[in-house]
Amino acid sequence: MPDPLGELAREVAAAHALDPDDLAARVRRQLARRAARGAQPFKRCSRCARELPALAFAEDTAAGDGLQRTCRECNAARLAGRRSVTPDLGA
Repeated sequence: MPDPLGELAREVAAAHALDPDDLAARVRRQLARRAARGAQPFKRCSRCARELPALAFAEDTAAGDGLQRTCRECNAARLAGRRSVTPDLGA
């Protein structure tokens, strides 16, 4: 039985001068992480304390459940706050 992921990995790896076996392994690991996220449909945000779908959290490979502690919305607000108080050194 042909492996469609392996074939695609070979095509993409050839186009970008990458190792096809390494690329296929990385894609399989990412797919496994995404499948594991589906096993946990909801998670509580540590900042706003709301119970949200797992897709409302970004991935964090260092975390036990593979998701960040804060939701995307809280993380975006935190980063926006940091940008507003940090002086723009480029201007």
